[in-house]
Amino acid sequence: MACNKGREKEYAPDGSIRQEWALEGSRENIQKLLAEERTSKLSSLSQGTWNSEHQFVEVTKRTGKFGLHMGHTASNGVFLLNPEEALFLLDKGDLEITFADVPLSLEDAYLRFLPDQDDIDRYLVYGHLSRLGYIVLKHQRQ
Repeated sequence: MACNKGREKEYAPDGSIRQEWALEGSRENIQKLLAEERTSKLSSLSQGTWNSEHQFVEVTKRTGKFGLHMGHTASNGVFLLNPEEALFLLDKGDLEITFADVPLSLEDAYLRFLPDQDDIDRYLVYGHLSRLGYIVLKHQRQ
């Protein structure tokens, strides 16, 4: 995948053909990355199930330490992940998520978990800060 090193960043659409080609190239790169098959050892993966009605992942098998700084335990004792958290762990290869007993690919999860641009923006910020080592918590409205 090509980097934009040494060139000035573009912040607003200018309608040029050059910019349209650059955007199309970026879209193709993203599609290629999302379509790549990723493999992990099943015994080392946490596992969860997507609940589309309530928009969370119910973790059915936990491995690793991610529960220390993400997710929460519901009143019934079930460990839950927000869509951003679940997608981040799926992207890292630490979590397998099923829906209707079928494992979700990364591309399927993006489509289900991030239905609109606000969700995509939230995930991009969450993923970026998490990869930098920050512990990102969802704002609790009062």
